[in-house]
Amino acid sequence: MNAHTLRHAMLNRCTLERAQELIDGCNQAMLVGHMNTVQRAAMFLAQIGEESGSLQYTEEIGKGKGQPYFPYCGRTFIQITWDYNYRAFGEWCHKKGYIQDPNLFVNEPHLLRRDRWAWLGPIWYWNIHRLNEYA
Repeated sequence: MNAHTLRHAMLNRCTLERAQELIDGCNQAMLVGHMNTVQRAAMFLAQIGEESGSLQYTEEIGKGKGQPYFPYCGRTFIQITWDYNYRAFGEWCHKKGYIQDPNLFVNEPHLLRRDRWAWLGPIWYWNIHRLNEYA
């Protein structure tokens, strides 16, 4: 996929400059997540586009302050929330060799707002819920 296609998939609500910043991470994540059909890619991008405001947000607005899950607010393009999901995502990343410490995101939750994790978080979510089977 190229940046123009990614921008188009976000209904042109994502700037071309932002799409160019994100396209490599998008393509890598879709390879990891086996988004290898048009239907899978379309469903994946539609879901994260909806949850991220067309790739504008990698962190919940308000950051969950006052909520029982704070500081584990919704982060990544699919808004991973709660400490147990941060822990499970960290364990998945550790098994894949992306990080050395499986508790990295529990200990430093703010890291999930970074672009690299913003793409991999949704891949983890799709994998554990087996959403490719439905796409």
